[in-house]
Amino acid sequence: MPALRQTSATGRPSAPCFSTNAFCASVNLDAFTVLRSSQPGKSQQKTPTKSDPVSWSRIRLRRGALAVLALLALCAAALALTGFFDAQRFADGLPALAQLADEMVPPDFSRWRAWVRPLLDTLAMSVAGTALAVVLSLPIALLAAPNVSPHPLRLGVARTLLSFLRSVPEIIMGIIFVAAVGFGALPGVLALALHSVGMVGKFHAEAIEHADPRPIEAARAAGASPAQVVTHAVLPQVLPQLADVTIYR
Repeated sequence: MPALRQTSATGRPSAPCFSTNAFCASVNLDAFTVLRSSQPGKSQQKTPTKSDPVSWSRIRLRRGALAVLALLALCAAALALTGFFDAQRFADGLPALAQLADEMVPPDFSRWRAWVRPLLDTLAMSVAGTALAVVLSLPIALLAAPNVSPHPLRLGVARTLLSFLRSVPEIIMGIIFVAAVGFGALPGVLALALHSVGMVGKFHAEAIEHADPRPIEAARAAGASPAQVVTHAVLPQVLPQLADVTIYR
């Protein structure tokens, strides 16, 4: 049978038909199906994906707007539950604030001699509490830095301790130490020191963790002990950050 050359739906000659008319019809039907699938209609619209930047950015914008609205609603509900929108309470408190301001201005320095000792006690409490916090927080910070203390148990215990000390307010620690050692400046020093250990130790651990690893690796490769690695490779890098955090605290 002579070869019959058919024309496909694309306008190009299809492969010669060496079979019956049914085979040629199936070839043309397949070509028509390919053309039909390459022209999607309304029912074949693609869903937005990350490969489509415009549609994906719109979806992210909508999600962000919904998240912001939900956060604002949560904040408004919290303010309403705490009585922030009660204008009458603020109005009732204005006379008390005016009376307090009137008693403060002008200041009365006639009893300044009685203020010297409390001022010195307050200054001594702050200095002693900060010094004690720095001394206690540095070894805990070294244990809480994974590049210095990679053992997971020591790392977890140190970080849990720092989180616990940060979570307990100074006033609660002060009450505990008043019951333990009595009244005076000592319970205040202990309360400030322990709470500051949680904050200062966290910042010190972050500074140590972000130290340049190359001097540390070089010291370990040279056979330095862990203490020598800390004193010769870690502390010289982070001393400015440690001093910054200490003065800020």
